[in-house]
Amino acid sequence: MVDEVGVLTGREAELEQSLDALANEGVLLFVVVVDSFTGVSLDDNWAAATADLNRFGDRDVLFAIAVDDRNYAVDYPAGFALSKSQTDRLEELARVPHLRNNDYAGALVAFADGMRAELAAEAGGSGGTDVSGGSGGGIPINWPIVGGVVAVGGGGLYVYSRIRKKKALDASKLNQKELDVRAGGLLVQLDDQIKTSEQDLSFATAEFGEAAVKPFATVLEGAKAKLREAFEIRQKLDDAFPEPPDEKRTLTLKIVELCEAADAELDAQADAFDELRELEKNAPTVLATAKNDAATARESLAAARTRLTALGGRYSDAAIASIAANPDQAKDLLDFADTHLVEAQQALDEGESGLAAVAVHTAQASIGQVRQLVAAIDGLAANLDEATSALSAIVADTKQDLAAARALPDASDSRLSQTIVEAEVALDEAIASRDPLTSLASLQNANARLDSVLESARERHEHVQAAARSLDHALASARSEIAAANDYITTRRGGIGDGPRTRVSEAMRRLDSAVALAGSDPVEALAEARAATGLAQNALASAQSEVRAIQNQGNYGGGAQGSDIGGAILGGIIGSWLGGGSSSSRSSWSSGSSSGSSSWGGSSRGGFSSGGSRSGSFGGSSRRPSSSASRGGRRSSGGRF
Repeated sequence: MVDEVGVLTGREAELEQSLDALANEGVLLFVVVVDSFTGVSLDDNWAAATADLNRFGDRDVLFAIAVDDRNYAVDYPAGFALSKSQTDRLEELARVPHLRNNDYAGALVAFADGMRAELAAEAGGSGGTDVSGGSGGGIPINWPIVGGVVAVGGGGLYVYSRIRKKKALDASKLNQKELDVRAGGLLVQLDDQIKTSEQDLSFATAEFGEAAVKPFATVLEGAKAKLREAFEIRQKLDDAFPEPPDEKRTLTLKIVELCEAADAELDAQADAFDELRELEKNAPTVLATAKNDAATARESLAAARTRLTALGGRYSDAAIASIAANPDQAKDLLDFADTHLVEAQQALDEGESGLAAVAVHTAQASIGQVRQLVAAIDGLAANLDEATSALSAIVADTKQDLAAARALPDASDSRLSQTIVEAEVALDEAIASRDPLTSLASLQNANARLDSVLESARERHEHVQAAARSLDHALASARSEIAAANDYITTRRGGIGDGPRTRVSEAMRRLDSAVALAGSDPVEALAEARAATGLAQNALASAQSEVRAIQNQGNYGGGAQGSDIGGAILGGIIGSWLGGGSSSSRSSWSSGSSSGSSSWGGSSRGGFSSGGSRSGSFGGSSRRPSSSASRGGRRSSGGRF
């Protein structure tokens, strides 16, 4: 932003904000305000000539205003994202009423804000706008107005100013074309900035002396190294061997990173020199102020010594060790400041304002450190008082937690007992200590560990109590379920296999385990009792399933007599009888005929048959039921206002 006439004074911040917001939409708007468009023929557009001479890039727009001529000119990239009709409307927003009413800042703000809104709307409707333009490999060079110079024609207009610091773009979000433009522009800008900085360094050395400019010289050398590295990468990208897209993007981003880092470092030093030059302009006044500041600092130092002595009486040496040497260090710094204040006065008397500025600056820095050292004493005093108050509260809390922990039935548990001992030691040390900051941290840690273990112990204790309350009912339930399953199996044992019997046996074993653990581990005993209940219920269900299978598939002789015999078989009566007795009375079970009839006795006593296709035997062998499973790249406009 270049204002040769001074019509933007007082509204720079407002305009900067609008320009930065527009930059976020991918467009850099350069602003030049002059008295007259000189150095250009009447047939030429002043902004266009300026843009061409400065080799503006595909992201750059120039808005120029000639106040005395009552004229303005705007230059855009040829492939600009907004159409001519859109930019004409934007220019009209600036011309009427702002330019006509001599509101130059308002005109520029309206133009920038309007363009930003149009670009945002375009991006929202089309998924983004590519304002980069250009094509081909390598990095196209984007030549902005660098070094603060806008040059037109053969000596027509030269405007010197520091370039507006634009808000940095997020290079990672740029496409490759935009990234190439960004990297090329930064290379040129940094190269020009370094050349200008070398000249500034020479002038500054003569003005302020080598010692004062040494930090700037160091930063300048670092910036040169970064620029060399960036140019090496640029050369690699421009050689005859193209890089893959991913590698090209990585290398281009590295150029941007190097240039931006060097630029930031140079800017910081430039700001420091600006402060020093401003100090040089007002050296006599600043010197007088610095002398008063030094005297005030000595008075505050004396008071700080008194406060430090009082702190030493309340707290241990370790508690105030971090500030114990502050008064002596502050005295040395004040002596150093006084020496440079004398040198500054001598330099002023001899007309060496630059040397005087450096000496005053050094004295100011020393006085500033003295203030910090004194403030540190007061700060620690406040922290110690606060820690003392907090320590009292944590001591009381720890005592309460210790009492609760000792009262737990399982206070002898190794983890809990060890934590109790650790908390007791930390508590005793905190009470006896004169270093509340250290003691507070130590006791807080011990109390936190105790809280954690105590909470766990309380939960465990409550869990045990809850289990004990439920255990009697669980044992009774298990006994009842086991008895029911056992009775069912006993009275129908002839038709029940090993599965249900096994589950009942395991249920009884788990019940015995529950009874044995009841006094020592109610939680485990409850788990055992519940497991026994589940096993017994499963055994009963399985037994009932097996009996139903037999009843649904078998025919035990028909009629009442057959039913009686079937019941006897399921009850295990006949099976038992068949398994014993004399050889003459023994008989075997065999499948019957397809007619579904069965016989018992006489010469056919050799078998008991069941109807249908199912066959099987009761007694010695087990039987189980079966299962399944877009001018050279630019356009211009303008007019009178």
